[in-house]
Amino acid sequence: MLRAERMSIDSARVRLTALGPSQTKAYDVPCWSLKGLQCAQDKPSQKMLVNALYTELNMQEIRTAYAPHVAPQSGVVVGVEAIRKNHIRLGNNTELFRNKDVPADGTFLKPESAFVMSAAGCPVIIAVAGEHMIVAHAGRDSLIDRFVVAGRDASRTDFSVVHAIVRTFVETKCVEKAEEIAMCMAFAIPPMVFCHPFADTVFGEYNRKLASFASSRWEGGAIITKNGVHLDLQAIFHAQAREVGVERTWVTHSLAEHTDLAHTRDGVNRDRRNLIIVGRMT
Repeated sequence: MLRAERMSIDSARVRLTALGPSQTKAYDVPCWSLKGLQCAQDKPSQKMLVNALYTELNMQEIRTAYAPHVAPQSGVVVGVEAIRKNHIRLGNNTELFRNKDVPADGTFLKPESAFVMSAAGCPVIIAVAGEHMIVAHAGRDSLIDRFVVAGRDASRTDFSVVHAIVRTFVETKCVEKAEEIAMCMAFAIPPMVFCHPFADTVFGEYNRKLASFASSRWEGGAIITKNGVHLDLQAIFHAQAREVGVERTWVTHSLAEHTDLAHTRDGVNRDRRNLIIVGRMT
């Protein structure tokens, strides 16, 4: 568990929170999944989750939170207006915004607002460009366009959410050059448990292509054994940032340091989730 740890990225300040499955008991919620809370009409059936979100956000003096539709791992960054379709009042003046009709990994954050997601090993990226901040989910398929690895045409504008963040900053005139951007990744699944088996009856062929692709493109991004390829999402993040001119990158709070947090390869129920909150401070 990590609760409201303060961190600075250039002149921006944030609080990081990661609550694992063991913290669900305190709030009497079965799981941290946000899937059942998409709009205001879902509040009665998600009363305890609403209360938990409100308590955690209110403690950080956050009044506005965004929970984009990250499940598709789209590699897309959108403005907050694209997420504001469904307004969910959590309590007093605290609001959560969602839009399941718009797949998006990341969005901009202003002071006193937060990015919220439920995850099981997928890290989060916090990127700062001057006064501007983008926070994004950075799962494996957010970082890697599966179509390109498989030898097909690209499925999206940007190969990686890292590239999408940089392009968005430049196109919106937040910066002139990528070298002005700073990025941090947090809560990545440890590479040695993140194995993609070559013998998998469904994904084996793809996993072999992934091993070749990742090892040739990103130094340290793929650890190949006789059984499969282990992806190091932190190394891939560093390498992709350098590809587009971002030199100031670092990582923090790997799940190797937080054994109470869930990930899909921990041998327990794969439906378990962590609640991740990135709150931007004033």
